[in-house]
Amino acid sequence: MVGTNKALESDFLTVRFAEDSPSKTFAVLGEGKYEETDYGEKLRIPVEIDGKTKIWTPNKDSVRTCRKTWGLDTTLWVGKIAKISIISIGGKDAISVFPQETEVVSEEKIK
Repeated sequence: MVGTNKALESDFLTVRFAEDSPSKTFAVLGEGKYEETDYGEKLRIPVEIDGKTKIWTPNKDSVRTCRKTWGLDTTLWVGKIAKISIISIGGKDAISVFPQETEVVSEEKIK
């Protein structure tokens, strides 16, 4: 039998994926890069959540929070752990990120 769940799953860390996440925790796998989207240039960062690699597009509030905890350069974010929750902003659900100060994933996970 071939399941169909994977066919419906996005490459991105979405609100729906975050809601269904048992851990509500991700690890930053790379420094990311800016990519042009339908909504302008957006920062996209690879993360691992529940054993799956996803692309996280942080909103401005998440970037501010991560900068305060991890620093201004996203290369300093690599290997760091963040907790996530779902919040409502202007009636729309969004991912809110809570960077952890002390936890770091191993180099093996990043590669």
